[in-house]
Amino acid sequence: GVGNNLVNSFILKYNNKPYIPGSLIKGKLRYNSEMISKLFKDKDNYYECLLSKSNFEVNEEESNCSCPICKMFGGQGNNRGALIFGDNKLDDDKLSELFMTRTGTTIDRYLKTVKNKSLYSIETTIDKLIFLGEINGFLRDETYKKDIFILNSAFNLIDTIGGNQSRGLGFLNKEKCNIKINIDGNKCDLSEICSKGAPNEI
Repeated sequence: GVGNNLVNSFILKYNNKPYIPGSLIKGKLRYNSEMISKLFKDKDNYYECLLSKSNFEVNEEESNCSCPICKMFGGQGNNRGALIFGDNKLDDDKLSELFMTRTGTTIDRYLKTVKNKSLYSIETTIDKLIFLGEINGFLRDETYKKDIFILNSAFNLIDTIGGNQSRGLGFLNKEKCNIKINIDGNKCDLSEICSKGAPNEI
């Protein structure tokens, strides 16, 4: 994906270069996937996540939730998911000037005036850095198209990385965000899998 002026408090540094932690992308995808999965209705409540329903306050039986979301992302305790989220690193590792400092003032939202002693500065990345990352793992043969549909829809719901959106920071350039997928070592067209809309059968 492409980030526009991503906030440094969410874009971590390694060897003085920014990267987006895989755990951040995983968290956003899981939350969005849970919201999307609630649209699916089936008689056995297969797509209902017990952890989400109970706000992760569950008994031992419910901690072994077997819904598609927990199978992909993992459940409570040592219940690991089938997907591994790698960190998103710079596409061009030769760039030297990567960070910039922005200054501004805080506006009183009620009086619409500048607050006293509200001058601030914040370190951000430069505009339009491209980050690349990988999600590896295994999806079930019988439901992988449905799982991919949920993941793709969840990805498309991500508009920002980090906070400070009111300052114009953290927004993604969605036109350049894309997912390339390999199934059994073969490149597949994600848009073709998802173009037919939500699967009719669960």
